[in-house]
Amino acid sequence: MKLGILTFHCAHNYGALLQCYALQEYLKSLGHDVSVIDYRPRYLVSGYLRSSLHYWISRTPKYIFSKFFYELKVHKARTRRFDKFDDFINKKFHLAPYSKDMDFSEYDAIFIGSDQVWDKAICGGTFEPVYFGEKAVCCIISYAASNKMSSLTDEDKAYFKSRLERFTAIGVREKRLQELLQPLTNKEVAHTVDPTLLAGSLLTDGIEDKRLVKDEYVLVYEVVEHPEVIRTAREYAKSHGCKVVLLSAYLMTTDLDIRDQEALPSDFVNYIRHAECVFTTSFHGTALSIILKKKFYSFRQYTNSDIRIESLLNVVGIQNRFIDMGAPIDNTDVDYTNAYQNLNRSVDSSRLFIENALAKVRS
Repeated sequence: MKLGILTFHCAHNYGALLQCYALQEYLKSLGHDVSVIDYRPRYLVSGYLRSSLHYWISRTPKYIFSKFFYELKVHKARTRRFDKFDDFINKKFHLAPYSKDMDFSEYDAIFIGSDQVWDKAICGGTFEPVYFGEKAVCCIISYAASNKMSSLTDEDKAYFKSRLERFTAIGVREKRLQELLQPLTNKEVAHTVDPTLLAGSLLTDGIEDKRLVKDEYVLVYEVVEHPEVIRTAREYAKSHGCKVVLLSAYLMTTDLDIRDQEALPSDFVNYIRHAECVFTTSFHGTALSIILKKKFYSFRQYTNSDIRIESLLNVVGIQNRFIDMGAPIDNTDVDYTNAYQNLNRSVDSSRLFIENALAKVRS
């Protein structure tokens, strides 16, 4: 079958690109002709290309004043990073053109997701009709679509209720979102794992194993840095004779052994692959640590973003790896024997979801 994927493939974020690549490769492994539909909304792209006029026009004078000289300082590194990510997108994804008038009639089905495609806060403050299959005449399947909200307004409920009826199959990434959406439709809302977990070794084996740091190290990966996380990582590294590597697109903490502001998604995988321990506030930092069976600690940010990590760790049964910032950490290893028994059940269920969804498309 000819399948399309609509997701945040153009977001210059490790998790966004890896989940898209993982779903593409998994569907290809089933023998399908798979394309990533090249929809690049401005609200996703402009935030990563800080030199764009639209980005600065949309900011307040106070923000511009506070950030302008900082941006001058990191401009070269940020531009190199942007170009590297775009190169990854163009080389790794089988891109297909998007136009605002297209009805997707050339596809048998389109997969919407994974990632936070149903999150208004990310999609410019409103639900994005494209990520609900607007104008599509083919079958629509959501796979691990995400929304980090813990509740829905009446307006949100009405929107979902009207849109979900058009879906051939509905799969969401968070257990909480499943619970919120199920009362709004007569169709089953399935709880499905993130594509990185679905693909597993298909994803990591497809990335060349390359050690980027000669010495032993612990890895810190955050989208937004938290001093408490870095302090905990430093203390752990000191007691274990390791260096500290920080992956960040921002230039905040400078007194660390190694900071990489330009790492590719493939580098992200390899940094985790060879780390002695991972410290993260990121969903995909957590997911990749589990896939690669690493010792890790995920930290609560006390926001709705915690829902995504909490949902994953509950599925796998290692909730003790989710800790408060500043809290003491124990030095126990992760029980991956039981964790993988739990994970494999969810992966099998998610693969069956895709199999059943595509069977409906064929019929």
